[in-house]
Amino acid sequence: MNVVEFQGVGKRFEDWIFRHVDLALPAGRTSAIVGASGCGKTTLLQMVNAVHRPDEGSVKVHDELVPTTEVEAFRGLDISPRRFGVAGRAH
Repeated sequence: MNVVEFQGVGKRFEDWIFRHVDLALPAGRTSAIVGASGCGKTTLLQMVNAVHRPDEGSVKVHDELVPTTEVEAFRGLDISPRRFGVAGRAH
């Protein structure tokens, strides 16, 4: 089972930040997303809890599609830090 799945995900603000992202983060594993400054790492991870929404493709968390509406209810799901966590690097 995958904790998070990105399927054909793309995001743009004015220009495309990224496109056609297919990524599965499996349960029980530690994964890292690395890349140059400004390449969209934070934006990609913010799609997991609907801070940003993809302009194309879909994002699933625990096999549930991250919604485009009613995100507050989605954020209230029982996804505790023991089951899923995101850590960022301080500058």
